[in-house]
Amino acid sequence: MEIPVRYVTIIDDIVSRTLSYVEKGRVPAPTLIKGGAYSGVNVIVHEIYKKLSIQKDKILNVKFLRLRLSDSSLTNEILRELSLLGRSSKKPSIFFIDGIDRVLNLPARNLKKEAKTGRNSKAIEIIEESHKLRKILLENVNKFSIISSAGPSSHFMEDPDLPFYKFFNETTVNAASAEESVKYFFGLIKKNNSFDSKSSFIDELGEISFEWPYIITGGNWLLLQRLYQILLNNIKMNAASTSRDENSTNPLDEYFLQLQPMFLLEMSSYSREERRFIENAALLGVNFKLKNLVFENGNSSLIAKQLVNKGIIDKIENSVGGFTFSHLALRTLLRYFTGANLIDVFSNDNLRGFS
Repeated sequence: MEIPVRYVTIIDDIVSRTLSYVEKGRVPAPTLIKGGAYSGVNVIVHEIYKKLSIQKDKILNVKFLRLRLSDSSLTNEILRELSLLGRSSKKPSIFFIDGIDRVLNLPARNLKKEAKTGRNSKAIEIIEESHKLRKILLENVNKFSIISSAGPSSHFMEDPDLPFYKFFNETTVNAASAEESVKYFFGLIKKNNSFDSKSSFIDELGEISFEWPYIITGGNWLLLQRLYQILLNNIKMNAASTSRDENSTNPLDEYFLQLQPMFLLEMSSYSREERRFIENAALLGVNFKLKNLVFENGNSSLIAKQLVNKGIIDKIENSVGGFTFSHLALRTLLRYFTGANLIDVFSNDNLRGFS
């Protein structure tokens, strides 16, 4: 898996900063690497872990904490690890976690009130857990630190009275631009001899839009990798076949069929009204206006605001009621499965603003 250059920069910067602190007998503040689904933030955390593991037993202790969210306490795991290291260990520790926000975030804002009234035991449990870990971080400021991935909206769901994430340095991993996506994707293709003879699929989409890898993936690194691997497998299968199989899978169909379960799972996390909004907006262009949205409920402005907070859409500046899909990969998948033709799905006109 080839890591994009800007991700390598993030990894090297965090590793360098961590070692600089450790060499002085300290640890840096806990670090959050934030990004949306399929952005590769967990891969970045694992790469940092690999690089710092080289220093294991030399100047620091490193440990990847793998929790089962149903029955594990992050605080108890950290206390257990610190106890195992013992008081005699003078080396600081770095604990790595995949998605700390899944353990320490409230599922919704109103659960804070429910927790205070004792009506939601899960909310009470999450708040107490974050308060305990907050206290341990303060008491062991130079003993250990945390490096973890997190979703883009983690701060929306923590306890505002005792904010936990204010202790963390934050690095945000944004999706690649159209130009970056195309450069990275075709860079992978050029390095592989299997693509010496271009596939008709690449030629067909290239004639519709040069930016098609970006439109399909939304600039998300892991989706670009998935798309590349599917194309590579398709070309190898065609090369190995003595005759063209009329029933062979179209690479685009295969890509979206693989992603459909993940996106359906993601859609299930939204409310019924939010899902209806997304599905109806997907039928419009990438850029759309609320007045053109077929939405029976009169709260379309409120739903739009919620989806902006969740990173699905963004408001277009200097446009009254104008929005754009920031989760472009989800919009493209929904549009594709409505039976739209390739020109409708991938035309550059879809990416232009309002006239």
